[in-house]
Amino acid sequence: AVLRFLIRHIAQGHEFQVRYHWTKNAVAIWDNRATVHYATYDYLPGNRHAVRVTPHGEIPYFEHPEKP
Repeated sequence: AVLRFLIRHIAQGHEFQVRYHWTKNAVAIWDNRATVHYATYDYLPGNRHAVRVTPHGEIPYFEHPEKP
């Protein structure tokens, strides 16, 4: 029941949604760890190219050398 409520809350909560309208040379970036996303096919007759980039860890690679 709780999971169903959360899924419905996310799907129907318009204040949580971003509608991105593709334009030529546009770029969209999001974090899959904190985002629920769904592709809408509203870009026809144009083409859309997607690339998925996934980090290997949660710790940033370039840490400041003075931090413990």
